[in-house]
Amino acid sequence: MVNAVLREHGHAQRKYELVLIEDLVPQDHLLRKIQAILDTDFIRERTARFYSDRGRPAIDPVVLVKMELIAYLFGIRSDRRLVEEIRVNVAYRWFLGLGLTDPVPHFTTPGKNYSRRWKDSGLFEELFDHVVKQAIDAGYIDGRMIFTDSSHLKANANKRRIAKEGTKGVTLEDIARARERHLAARRAEREECAANDDTEDGLLAAVNADREAHGLKPLPERKEDPQPDLSVDEMTVSLTDPEAAMLRREGKPDGFHYLQHRTVDGRHGFILDVLVTSAAMTDAQVYPTCLSRVDRHGLKVEKVGVDAGYNTLEVLHLLSKRGIQAAVAHRRHPSPKELMGK
Repeated sequence: MVNAVLREHGHAQRKYELVLIEDLVPQDHLLRKIQAILDTDFIRERTARFYSDRGRPAIDPVVLVKMELIAYLFGIRSDRRLVEEIRVNVAYRWFLGLGLTDPVPHFTTPGKNYSRRWKDSGLFEELFDHVVKQAIDAGYIDGRMIFTDSSHLKANANKRRIAKEGTKGVTLEDIARARERHLAARRAEREECAANDDTEDGLLAAVNADREAHGLKPLPERKEDPQPDLSVDEMTVSLTDPEAAMLRREGKPDGFHYLQHRTVDGRHGFILDVLVTSAAMTDAQVYPTCLSRVDRHGLKVEKVGVDAGYNTLEVLHLLSKRGIQAAVAHRRHPSPKELMGK
């Protein structure tokens, strides 16, 4: 027996409804808050050089950039799933400026635009810097205290598909070229330090001058690092993603990885800079570059906070020279298991 008070709802649409998509999105929705403060006009200005004034009209670049923003905010890692979610989510459609019946871009469109138009153009860095500038102008960022740390990004590479001496189809020359790419990245870091007069020779001279003033013997000059053997494990190269590096550290996941170096402002946690490098680079090697990249925002850094991975003489000398107060975690050296550490 059916209760007469209940009203049954069928799946078929029985009537036309006149609605506004504006009324269907909750007033406290996150995308409403972002839309209220986000200036997107600059996106069209920065992307105008990638589009022609002839031919078939292109998809609005603001829509494509906002699609990537939705994917990041709501943890959608697939372009195919992103398009499916936009089709059925009214808030997503409203944020993109699409009506209830407007077609959603194909899931291959964002990837094709990136690979054919935006790749190696620095576009996303420009958009990132513009948003940071907006936050600075609004008073959310002061840059007096910043924090830097790195996290591992797993590369989409099979750790069993590697190139080593004796691997079929891979020669020592292939491994040597991969090694040169790694060493070139290290040389670039050293050249940048040299431009700022923060080389190891300059640091050694400063230390020896201080030791001489205290009547101590000078430290010996550092010998050049010997050329590593090509057959060692450090020369392991991924056949899938040669730019990634094998990570084998205690307490870290095994496999090919990248390092994401992120610098944030201490006031409200706004991200000031993101730099991705090979996992073969150490935090201390990359830190001078991270610090110089923050300088492009015109901020006056007074204090920094870093972990023990940055506790090197080169980093401390750089910070001291710039008059920056540093809070650096103590580096604990490993000790035998049967002994108590210091």
